[in-house]
Amino acid sequence: MTFQIYYLVEYTEEPGMKEAMSSHDLKGLSLISDYYMICGAAVFGVSLLLLFTGSFVALIAIGYGVIIIAVGHYLDDLHPAAWWFAVLSNLVPLASYLYNFLVNYNLTMGITFILNLALAILIIGYLLKPKVRNHFFVESEN
Repeated sequence: MTFQIYYLVEYTEEPGMKEAMSSHDLKGLSLISDYYMICGAAVFGVSLLLLFTGSFVALIAIGYGVIIIAVGHYLDDLHPAAWWFAVLSNLVPLASYLYNFLVNYNLTMGITFILNLALAILIIGYLLKPKVRNHFFVESEN
């Protein structure tokens, strides 16, 4: 005996409606917030596995994973603190590259480092665009 349940839902899109999960229409920002959520989930999952080994670092990594997931969520909701966190956390690979180049004269870096550097440049460049930045920092009309 099988049961089949049909849901009859009428969906009408009104003018001016936006996506249900997002408070903006910027596809790039949605990609960046999804990227943060996926990275946070990966850090959280790996740190849960490390927790079984009794590592104290796993507790710190669990907190870091939760913070990264929250930043992804709040980027999608246009919170200015998440914008600042995303910009500042992507400056770390840039600073690391400049340090390796200027102090150590080291140009032999792995492909993952170079990809992370390119991704950081793209994320910072997108978040600093005036069109995107204005979504986060809207002046109130008083």
